[in-house]
Amino acid sequence: MLTSVNNETNAHNFLISRRSRITPSDVGLPTYGERRRVPGLRREEVAMLAGISADYYGRLERGELRGVSNSVLESLTQALQLNEDEKSHLYNLARSANQEPVKARQKNKNFGHILGQMTGVAAIILDPLLNIKQTNPLGHELYKPVFKNQEWENNFARFLFQDSESRILFPQWDEVANDTVSLIRSASGENPHSDQLRKLLEHLTQEHEFNERWQTHNVYYHKSGTKMFHHPDTGNFILNFETATLLSDPHSTLILYSSQQEHQKESALNILQKKL
Repeated sequence: MLTSVNNETNAHNFLISRRSRITPSDVGLPTYGERRRVPGLRREEVAMLAGISADYYGRLERGELRGVSNSVLESLTQALQLNEDEKSHLYNLARSANQEPVKARQKNKNFGHILGQMTGVAAIILDPLLNIKQTNPLGHELYKPVFKNQEWENNFARFLFQDSESRILFPQWDEVANDTVSLIRSASGENPHSDQLRKLLEHLTQEHEFNERWQTHNVYYHKSGTKMFHHPDTGNFILNFETATLLSDPHSTLILYSSQQEHQKESALNILQKKL
């Protein structure tokens, strides 16, 4: 079970995980038939590709990111072939090495009034650790199983990994689980000093399904796409979703779920709306 979280460990394991997935042939380096003890690139090869000394890269991979320049981070991004989410995570790890813990913000009560007026879409507001802060009525109906057990404290990740009903709500559970762990990993890069993060991980790391995914160090940020749900009144259905960061609270994400059958009166969301 995890007992502590720190930025150095996050950075160390993230850089190793990204280095280990790249082979010399991926970046045009010769191997001359040699056998390697570990998968991926060697430290000195990453350093060469990034245009920095092997000693300096060794310090960075130990998690010593304080004071690292943007130009070096960009060089590492190219050398390790990071995607946009991974690049953002690396930059967040570097920022976290130079900043104090981020204080939690109180929910915006005025926005709750706006949510209450929304119909036809399910609206959910999540903080970075996937605590459900606010919903509109349709969002609450869609996520009703999450709120049944007060032990989960309205935390989506705890529901997903610690409540068997999550596998009913989400028929494509593995996909949702992968995204969920990657979102929390991303949050750990933004604020590794958070007591709330530490407490959440104390719960989640008791679960094998979470730990297996946590060790991959994959990162992901809320975007848009589709998600499959199951409801006893409708069976399985797929919703479109879009996400947005709230200007009044940049640490919170608004998720809007809409029907793929906008012109059909008996879409799943319309059926759920009638229950309210």
